[in-house]
Amino acid sequence: MINVLEQPDVTGDGLADDREGIQRVIGEAQDGEVLYFPLATYRLNDILYANRKNRLTLCGPGTLFAGGPHGIAMKVSGSGLIAGSIHLRGLSFHGTVVVNESHNVRIEQCHFSGPHSGIPGVRLFGTHDVTVENCTFDGRRIGVESHAPDTALRGNLFRDCEVAIKSTSAAMMIDHNRMFPFPGRMQTGILLDGEARWMNLIQITNNHIGYPSGFAISSPETYLDRNACFIEGNQFMQDESVALVNNVEMVVNDQQILRGPKPS
Repeated sequence: MINVLEQPDVTGDGLADDREGIQRVIGEAQDGEVLYFPLATYRLNDILYANRKNRLTLCGPGTLFAGGPHGIAMKVSGSGLIAGSIHLRGLSFHGTVVVNESHNVRIEQCHFSGPHSGIPGVRLFGTHDVTVENCTFDGRRIGVESHAPDTALRGNLFRDCEVAIKSTSAAMMIDHNRMFPFPGRMQTGILLDGEARWMNLIQITNNHIGYPSGFAISSPETYLDRNACFIEGNQFMQDESVALVNNVEMVVNDQQILRGPKPS
């Protein structure tokens, strides 16, 4: 295990730019290495890259603060299915994590917040076999944006996100997540966007979706029937005047629906 805070040019004071020192540690890390971030704030004035790494773990209670204008803290990239097995655990990201062309990526027990609320907490492209589990997303425009098949979103908490989950991907499992507007607002819980050929094998089960101002689940471009999208065991809390779903077939008897005004 490598303690990142013990490395040259890494201060963890939240003011100095720690990006160069941390990038060097990632670049020199061997397959299977564990990089530990002690409790501190690591300012990144440019994007941190973890490219073509295999079985690399970044963990700890530290906060990676995106200090650059783009608001991206970290990019995980491979080349097709060459690289993978990146594991992010327990970290806080004040910014976005982008995963592109990698596989077998696991993000768990992480916290995602600002400063750039206009971009997602996690964004997935061209990636397979990704798990985002037991993470918290606060105040993002989008919590998780997925353009990656074979993605599992389990046990996450979305608070005050305009859209909690946006997906254009097939083979999605969205299970046991909680989505609430508090302390602000939420427009849509789950937004299933894109063309019909991508929208199949989607499982939405056992989620708690509370008081969106729009729809709990919406597919604005394509109607999704039960052959494409399996919805069961969810709890919806919704104002009487707001529809639960848009353009999605759902068996009401398979859900728990609580109607009433949003608590003040």
